[in-house]
This record gives sequence, structure tokens and C-alpha cells, in this order.
Amino acid sequence: MNQDYLLLSEIEKNRKLKISSSNIGNFTRRKHEKFKTSVICCCKNFYVFMSIFFVFCFTNVNILNATGRQVIMGQIPKDEARSTKIDRLPPDQKLKLLVILPFQNQSSYESYVKKTIDPSSPLYGQNLTPERLKKEFGQSDQDLQTVIDYFKSKNLLVSRNRLEIDVTVSGRVIDIEKVFHVRLYNYRLPEGKMFYAPDNEPFIDLDVPVLHVQGLDNDAPPVSSHSKAVNYEN
Repeated sequence: MNQDYLLLSEIEKNRKLKISSSNIGNFTRRKHEKFKTSVICCCKNFYVFMSIFFVFCFTNVNILNATGRQVIMGQIPKDEARSTKIDRLPPDQKLKLLVILPFQNQSSYESYVKKTIDPSSPLYGQNLTPERLKKEFGQSDQDLQTVIDYFKSKNLLVSRNRLEIDVTVSGRVIDIEKVFHVRLYNYRLPEGKMFYAPDNEPFIDLDVPVLHVQGLDNDAPPVSSHSKAVNYEN
């Protein structure tokens, strides 16, 4: 009798243990399914968000392009962040700028430059003449004239340069500030050095792309990369 009772008790204990394990398994599966559903929803929401984000970004870029307004990035000197703003440049002070235009086929130009410095390339040491550079990579005469006419219409003096892939622009600070929608300030570094620079990235209302404007600051004037593979002696 006691043995039968003990046997029944053991069976009942095992049955409860199985039920408990089964419940735990069901609970775990339910939690897993819930988690999986949450992850899928999050992923879907993420993709929806990213789709909207990219549409928004590219739409804004198209709007900017449609209006002909372009921001010229990289014009703020690094030193400006650690400098003290002193005062504005005098409105009648004269400045000379170099407006650098991008190549029509930048990737082809960069590929050519690499070959001219590669000893294993048949083009090694064969730098371009200014005429060939303009013909193969430069801006069209129409685009170049558009740039010249634009700056002339803003009360600035413009001259074409030898390569005809950039133009020299000169004029008063007040006119230059209006064209590029900036304010030019004098700054002082902690070590005492003075320089001038724009207080924001410039932008212009011009359809022809502009790569860089040299001369909007005098902290560390960049040099145009367009002359890397040009032989001026020919």
C-alpha cells in the first residue's frame, strides 16, 4: 500500500514536472514569437524611416539644384573654431579670389594623374599640356562664359586664366559678401595670429558647379589640384 502510494506520488510529481516544463516551453516560445514580431516591426519601421529620409534628402537636393543655389563646402578654416572674432572687414577693402571649377570628368582626370606617376604605366611622366587639359577635362566654353557673366553682373572684375578651368574674381568686400552670402570677419588665434574668413559656408545662385573659392580667407589658402598633371613648358 505504501509502495503503491509512493509510486503514484512519483508519477504525479513527474506529470506536474512535465506540465510545468511544457508551460515554460510554451511561455518561452510565446516570448520568442513576440520578440521576433517586435524585431520585424522595428525593421520595417526602420526601412520606412530610411526610405522617407532618403527621399527627403534627395528631394531637397533637387530643389536646390532647380533653384540654381549651391553651397560651397569646405570654406571655413579649421582655425576659426579656436579663434576670437574681432570685427568685420572694411566694406571697401579689395580682395582677389580664384574661383575653381570642377572637371567635366573628374574620375578620368584622377585616373590619368595616377598613371603619370606610375612607373609601370605607358603614360608615366607624360603630363598634360594646358590645351589638352582644357580640351579633355575642362568646362565647356558656354559654362565658363556663364560663370564670367555671373560675376560681372555682381559688380566684380573677372579674368580668364590660362587653363580656363578657373577664373580670377576681384572686387570690394561688400560686393563679394553679397555674391557669396557671407560676412567676412577678422579673427585672432590664441597665439596672436590674425586672419580673415567667412562666418558661414558661402552659397551662390549659379547653375554651373563651383568646386572651391580661394581667397575668401587668408588663414591657409588651398592650392588648386588641377595643376597636378599639367606641363606648362609645352
